[in-house]
Amino acid sequence: RRYRQELSEALGLEPGPPQHPLVRRILEQDPALAPAVTAPVGDAAPRRLPLTVVAVGIGVSGDADLEAYGRLIAQAREAARLALERHGASVQHAPGSGLLGLFGDPLPREDDGRRALRAAREAIGAVEAVAGESAQRLGVVLEARAGVASGETFAGESPALERALRLQSEAPAGDVRADASTEALARGRELRLDRPLAGRGEERERLVEAYEETVRDGRS
Repeated sequence: RRYRQELSEALGLEPGPPQHPLVRRILEQDPALAPAVTAPVGDAAPRRLPLTVVAVGIGVSGDADLEAYGRLIAQAREAARLALERHGASVQHAPGSGLLGLFGDPLPREDDGRRALRAAREAIGAVEAVAGESAQRLGVVLEARAGVASGETFAGESPALERALRLQSEAPAGDVRADASTEALARGRELRLDRPLAGRGEERERLVEAYEETVRDGRS
């Protein structure tokens, strides 16, 4: 009920039946309603933007045929990539056989910290699944570890990248290590109506529920 009141008072949403479909699309952030994104032109100044980086390290120990080793690494990397992308990461190759998952590139979300931690754990689980299926058959040990760091990026550079790689190298096999900034981001936040809702999935869902309850009450 509190969110219904905020929806009405802060946003002024008391739509009549003809507006119900449009308001629902707005609350659900229908991509078709988003303005077209244009590339910067001329001397557009770079901006500081929040960024959370997941560094996933994948390693194989034991004697394995070079071709079999390559296939195993490729399978593990693909499994980790899919896990990262499921949570909204932009994925890049890291030094060696690892991957980098960038949260906040190109669009920062308020829940990037939580997304990143969930993605890191799921990526490790995905690699471990590959290890159970293939590594034992080849007589090798396949391991994964992850580091997660948050900060700002400016002109394509961010100290969070180096911190994530360092944390990943320090993590034991099968574990995720995160810096204090990421842990702080991952903690829950109160509903804010003074900023755009882009990327704030949980809060958007609560507003959608409040809106639908208001519509049901109006019909009864």
